[in-house]
Amino acid sequence: MSKGTVLITGSSKGLGRALALKFSKNNYSLILHGRNKGDLESVKKEVCKSGVECIVLAGDLKENKTIVRLAELVEQKEIDILINNAAIMSKALVEKIEDSEVDEVINSNLMSVIKLTKRIYSYFLTKKSGMIIQINSTGGLDTSIEHGVYAASKYGLKGFTDALRIEARPRGIRVLGVYPGGMRTTFHNRVGGKKDSDKAMDVEEVAEIIFNLVGYDSVHVKDIVLERMYR
Repeated sequence: MSKGTVLITGSSKGLGRALALKFSKNNYSLILHGRNKGDLESVKKEVCKSGVECIVLAGDLKENKTIVRLAELVEQKEIDILINNAAIMSKALVEKIEDSEVDEVINSNLMSVIKLTKRIYSYFLTKKSGMIIQINSTGGLDTSIEHGVYAASKYGLKGFTDALRIEARPRGIRVLGVYPGGMRTTFHNRVGGKKDSDKAMDVEEVAEIIFNLVGYDSVHVKDIVLERMYR
């Protein structure tokens, strides 16, 4: 019997994929979202080896129809946990970044997260339980050169997460902010890769830590920061 159902956005690769495999191996059913249907089906094939139900939905979260469809699945499958993992990287000096890139990053990393979370949070209110896990970044706590717009999206996500937690906690809904540093994934490929990827964190270890924060009855974990061991 399933322990519950989890929706993971951006689950076709990297941390999202690792989380999907971790939850499935611990008997959670899954709704997996991503933009590449082929990659999602590949993850589903691995997940189903654990004998759990898995539904995949490919689509861009910047499009309202994707959010609506996910919200419909959430109610149909009566999910227990939302993991907002989908995001994109941006790296450019403020004076050089194109307006289209600004729109893409803010809409992908912040606006779509707020819109999806709002719908699913409303569902959690009806059942008076649920958990929302916001995969942020250490870039949402501290920033550096060429990360102005990316930092804006992640600082914004932190503010939204903190405010939502204040509203949600008295109503029986947990909100966890996760702030990981660099991981060994393809996340940075969009901006040319990460130079010291050999020192980055293992995604399976990060996924295990996040999974272990789920399911407590008397403990409320607000935020967790995960940094690589070797700098």
